[in-house]
Amino acid sequence: MATWITEYVQYIYHIKYVNITLERKMVKINYLIGMKRSNDENMPLFGKRLLALRKSRNLKQADLANALGVSRETISYYESRANNPTIELINKISAYFGVPPEYLIIEYPQKRAKPGPTSKIEKQLESIRKLPKEKQKAISAMLDMALQSESVL
Repeated sequence: MATWITEYVQYIYHIKYVNITLERKMVKINYLIGMKRSNDENMPLFGKRLLALRKSRNLKQADLANALGVSRETISYYESRANNPTIELINKISAYFGVPPEYLIIEYPQKRAKPGPTSKIEKQLESIRKLPKEKQKAISAMLDMALQSESVL
């Protein structure tokens, strides 16, 4: 009876090991082919902003780490999962990239412009778009002449 239990435990262990190995390989494959990692949407604001700044300058994590005097692993940690950057690190990063420190840690609500009524010129442009190409060219030529006379072009 003990051998049956031992074999069963080994079988269960083998299945769990295979599942974990497969999950790791899938994460690695997804990462290599450019798919989003499962934790990207849960990435903290600080990490998102740091990653965006680093990529905007075409820097590798190691390059940024050297410039800031920290390890590459520290940059990776802060980009991916840290919610608690130190004041010292925030100040170093903001000075290096030339952004205010609050940009790295505060998310401001985005202002949405309310669409106003359609202007007269927009209505006219929509009407012009519906005209045949020859008439559109004629109207365009007249507009060019009018704008040149006002020296706007």
